[in-house]
Amino acid sequence: MLVNDLMATDLKTCGARDSLLEAAELMWDHDIGAVVVVDEHQVIGMLTDRDIAMAAFLSNLPLAQLSVGDSMSDQVVSVRLSDTVETAEQKMAEHAVRRLPVLDENDALVGFLSLHDLALAAKTRASRTALSMAEVAKTLQAVSTPRLQA
Repeated sequence: MLVNDLMATDLKTCGARDSLLEAAELMWDHDIGAVVVVDEHQVIGMLTDRDIAMAAFLSNLPLAQLSVGDSMSDQVVSVRLSDTVETAEQKMAEHAVRRLPVLDENDALVGFLSLHDLALAAKTRASRTALSMAEVAKTLQAVSTPRLQA
């Protein structure tokens, strides 16, 4: 099974110059925990609800005064449309991420694949071409294991 078969295409993105307030409102309005940060259609970062919470706590400033670019992660792990779901699962586990932007052959953002998408596929598909619940559980365990800070 390919990433293209499971990914979400209703993308919510923001720009690096947007405020964290705008990003938080986008997440709230669409019940999502992360957005891809883009410049044109090129991915330049990821911003999670945790990033927003930590930025607000550490700066003690209103979200409207903080920018997405200052709080986003610019170390983005992504997959391609043509990658297998197993490849996506391995990347999630290896990099301890729950969400992956999906890029086309020109590096343009075309979708988003989450651990939730993998779990739904494992639950709803009986064929061996889909992930098993055990495989998804293994990925969840790897993603959820705390990383020691150096």
